[in-house]
Amino acid sequence: MHFLQLGVIITVSPPPPPPPSSSSPSSSLAQVAQVIQLLFVQQIRLLIFATIDGRYIDMANQLERLRSVADNPAAAGISTTSCRTAVVEHRTLAHFMEAQPPSLRLLAAGSNARGQLANRSDDDSHTFQGCQFAGCTRDALPPGTHRILHLVTGANHTLVLLEYDGGRRELWGCGDAHKGQLGPEYTGRLTEFKPISMPLYQSYALQGYTCCLIAAAWETSYLVLKSPSRPDVLISMGSNDFGALGVGATQATSTPVVVSFDHLAIDANGLVIESIIAGPRHVVLHVRNVPKNDYMLIGWGSGRHGQLGQTETANDSRPRIIALDVSVNPVQTYSLGLQHTVLCHQSGRITSFGSNKKGQLCSLDSRTRGRRVGCTWNGTYILVGDDENTLLSTGSNGHGQLGRGMEGAEGGITGGPVEFTTSHDGRMPSLRSIACGSEHVIAVIIPAGSLDMEIWGWGWNEHGNLGLDHTDDVSKPVRVWPGGGYGLDGRVVQHSLASSSPPSIFSAQKMASQLSQQYAFRAQKSMGLVGGTPTYMPIDGFAAPDVPARTYHYSPDGRLFAYTLPSVVRIFLAEGAQLLQELAVPNIVELKFSPRGTYLSTWERPVKLEDGAQHKNLRVFSASTGEELISFSQKSQENWDLQYTISESHAIRLVAQEIQVYRPADWGKGIVDKLRVEGASMVSLSPGLNPSIAVFVAEKKGAPASVKIYGLLTLSGAPTCSKTFYKADRAQIKWNDLGTQVLLLTQTEVDNSNKSYYGETGMYLLSAAGNFDCRVTLDKEGPIHDVSWSPNSKEFGVVYGFMPAKTTLFDQRVRTLHEFGCSPHNYISFNPQGRLIALAGFGNLAGKIDIFDRKILTKICTIDAPNTSYCEWSPCGRFLLTATLSPRLRVDNGIKVWHCTGGLMHVQMVEELYQASWRPTPLDQAPAFGQTIPVAPQPALSVVTAALTAKPIAAKPAGAYRPPGARGLATPAIFKREDEGGAPRMPGSGSATPPRRGNNRSPNPPGSMGYANGTSTPPNGNGNGHYQNGNGRQRNVPGAPPKAPSAMGGGGGGGAEKGKKKGKKREKVSGEAGSGAATPTGGAGEASVSVRPSIDIQVNGTQTPAGQSSVPPTPGAESLDPIAKKVRNLNKKLKAIDELKEKAGRGDRLEATQLKKIDGEAEIRKELSSLGIFA
Repeated sequence: MHFLQLGVIITVSPPPPPPPSSSSPSSSLAQVAQVIQLLFVQQIRLLIFATIDGRYIDMANQLERLRSVADNPAAAGISTTSCRTAVVEHRTLAHFMEAQPPSLRLLAAGSNARGQLANRSDDDSHTFQGCQFAGCTRDALPPGTHRILHLVTGANHTLVLLEYDGGRRELWGCGDAHKGQLGPEYTGRLTEFKPISMPLYQSYALQGYTCCLIAAAWETSYLVLKSPSRPDVLISMGSNDFGALGVGATQATSTPVVVSFDHLAIDANGLVIESIIAGPRHVVLHVRNVPKNDYMLIGWGSGRHGQLGQTETANDSRPRIIALDVSVNPVQTYSLGLQHTVLCHQSGRITSFGSNKKGQLCSLDSRTRGRRVGCTWNGTYILVGDDENTLLSTGSNGHGQLGRGMEGAEGGITGGPVEFTTSHDGRMPSLRSIACGSEHVIAVIIPAGSLDMEIWGWGWNEHGNLGLDHTDDVSKPVRVWPGGGYGLDGRVVQHSLASSSPPSIFSAQKMASQLSQQYAFRAQKSMGLVGGTPTYMPIDGFAAPDVPARTYHYSPDGRLFAYTLPSVVRIFLAEGAQLLQELAVPNIVELKFSPRGTYLSTWERPVKLEDGAQHKNLRVFSASTGEELISFSQKSQENWDLQYTISESHAIRLVAQEIQVYRPADWGKGIVDKLRVEGASMVSLSPGLNPSIAVFVAEKKGAPASVKIYGLLTLSGAPTCSKTFYKADRAQIKWNDLGTQVLLLTQTEVDNSNKSYYGETGMYLLSAAGNFDCRVTLDKEGPIHDVSWSPNSKEFGVVYGFMPAKTTLFDQRVRTLHEFGCSPHNYISFNPQGRLIALAGFGNLAGKIDIFDRKILTKICTIDAPNTSYCEWSPCGRFLLTATLSPRLRVDNGIKVWHCTGGLMHVQMVEELYQASWRPTPLDQAPAFGQTIPVAPQPALSVVTAALTAKPIAAKPAGAYRPPGARGLATPAIFKREDEGGAPRMPGSGSATPPRRGNNRSPNPPGSMGYANGTSTPPNGNGNGHYQNGNGRQRNVPGAPPKAPSAMGGGGGGGAEKGKKKGKKREKVSGEAGSGAATPTGGAGEASVSVRPSIDIQVNGTQTPAGQSSVPPTPGAESLDPIAKKVRNLNKKLKAIDELKEKAGRGDRLEATQLKKIDGEAEIRKELSSLGIFA
């Protein structure tokens, strides 16, 4: 009995075989029928009941009881004749049970978007199929399973608690796990049952606890652990929406937690949890207070409609006592709907509270007596206590879930009995149990005049919830599973309310399992399909073509794969690489699938036909039949293909400034609509359910450029949004995934300011509805390198500016959300789940990839992928594929797969590699990413092999060369890049290098751009451009004659006259600039000198004037005294700490050892002070 379910799970055991023939009349089959009745199978274990003088005895579980009855029937109040017959038959049946133990099965039907039916598929199941357990044969439960204790489900996940022979228990789960509802071990989705184990649960198991009860809310799971000598423990895990975890709004965590009752005004150690039921948004416990020997209800979650009794808050994120006295009249069963709660007391009285908007509390007066209750989302069902033939229903009836036709479907809601089909003599069936889904109901019944139980159902059936092999709603009970002598226990399983997937043309061959991870590659001499993690083995059954392929393409849904050869195009099923179609069309250069893989378009180079007719070089084929459906003439290879809506209901193409619209379902009708826009050079059809068309018109003859947005279905009307602007010769149009907003990236052919070789760029954001448009203003001068929408369609990232470029995250109203700082990046990409962001520098940059966590906006890792030509996230969002492609680079071609935490997972070197890409997977079919960053799996063997065979690489210098006089000191800001803390690039400057001498005559502070003494003369130099060593001796070339001193006092290597001219020139420059105005030179024939800033320090109380002896000793000098050496080492440590602080300020994640180094700064400064050093 549960809530919001869309499918059914049925447990089945076969009937006992007939007893063997015997000469004894008491063992005949007729007498067995009189004495033994197969009545019920409870939780999959076969239970046999014997009728002895009107009593029911559980023969399977009470063998000793029956033996004692046989030995002393009088003591049991049973006649000797009756008892003797019962015992004989008991022994016969017991023999069969031991010889042929029952085969335990689980059957499921309904919605299966996240694999919650455990049938190793993610497709809806319209008929009952066996549930699969990992490591077990098909349709079989784990070996040694004694019974299923509990079976519960959430929105898209299922939990089952098994008990094995010997009493050991084990929890299994399947379905959606991305919110942690299946424990921290799983973060994606499971299409079969797998054992659930977690450290928290194991720690209690070691203390003698056993899992006894389980429950499931929307995306949250609950485990009740019991111990013979300790208080009960309740563990919750998963989502905390509406406070579902029960640990408070601020204590929510993605890891399992223990729900505390210490804040309640009761002795929490004396609570015994009798039962737990979870609705979609609230949870109710029935507990016994042992010290007071009474009962109470405790609940939490959503309570705004009174479903938790009277409460002052809309949501209770911690357990609270429900103000209802249940000690006098204890609760027998209870059930939870979406916004209401219904209790059935042991007396049969019904108590209900919560919302009555749909009439779900109508007709539930105090006179109603029940023995069991159930709730759909907005309905209530009561099995009448003294009448096994009546099931009352009240509430919403939009899908016929009340079981009496469509009565009240439009709002006239009344209570009444469910209308079961009667037998030929007018007798009603006997109702045994019910289970409720979100808007459908399942009942276990025994038809009149039969001993076999059957499953009947009615209500919502859009996803095949009732297992009837159709999807029409059922407004009155029908049989959905025949008994046929089988014992049954009907259980309804809750599943996603999302619409079922649209039909596929390959329904007969529809894939029965989740799309596997796969990538494809194409090279000059090879081609292949390769499986994903963890093995990365070639796909069995795919044979590479004998001749080089020209291109390949996956269908957007990942089902199909096609490649083109010089004379043929081949289409495969991507899963298993089965050849589907072969099209005899030669010279194909491009091919592309429609969004659902229904159509395949091909393009070949246009040629002049002999008869003068136009060459129809763009063709559209049916991917399933290979039939050519329509063809066009398309000269340009750029934007050659048609654009389809996501549902493939319409297709458009731009022809000579005219937008033509087609209906793919009927290509023969030709153009069904068209729109002419003068000067239109590009069109883009939006994704989403309400498609729009963006039309770009380039700037021409002084007229501004423009972009206009039209509704696809209202092309003849005015545009919903338009904007004009200048400096736009061409554009890129990028829609968000919902198709509600579009980014327009404009570019000119020439940059009139001569600041960029590639022209000027600009960016605009427009809303398809016309309620918003603006220019995206960027705060750093330079080109826009890349822009990418987040999959949530609410934010986008931009990489812009001269190198090092800046990256900023904006919302849908162009408000800054986060700045990632300046780094050598020109690429940005969100993973398909929107959780991770990759920022990289490719092309002429070093190939560094920085991975950021969007949730906390910190860097996770940096990947070194030099020479990368192509980079793409895997559909699961956990891996990056990078490839070095030819002809951009003809050496070291190959593919590498990286984990999002930075680890290299796979390497495949391919000679002359042209193309590589992941197999696409729809987001709803890809594994959920999870709340925590997943741990990297073990690398493939190819990584080890590549490391062993790799050529040794020469060690790169640790950093830029620094002259001896500048070593050990911080680099002045003027010489730093902007991303390293240097001065920002000045507008109009062509580079970020320091100004040249003579070009910038502005005075500078001493030590900032000249020498420490504020002049252009080095403190130990002579002003003629010759640099002297620290010992005052001039530097000479070994073996060369000594240089004669010039008239200016320097070593004039070019003669006296030349020395005079140079000296006069320097004096002139020095006089113009004034003292302290000298700047480092970058002119021809002169060497730039890196200088250090002036720092006055005190050594042992003696102050050293700046510019005299502040130059630190040269590394390795023999004359350093111990104190000076120690000062130098301490200064190095401070410098390292400053660099770590800068990294932390840029958002880089620091290691524990680095954080410890920063914590030691105070000790280092204290030690310097003790040496008499004050900076």
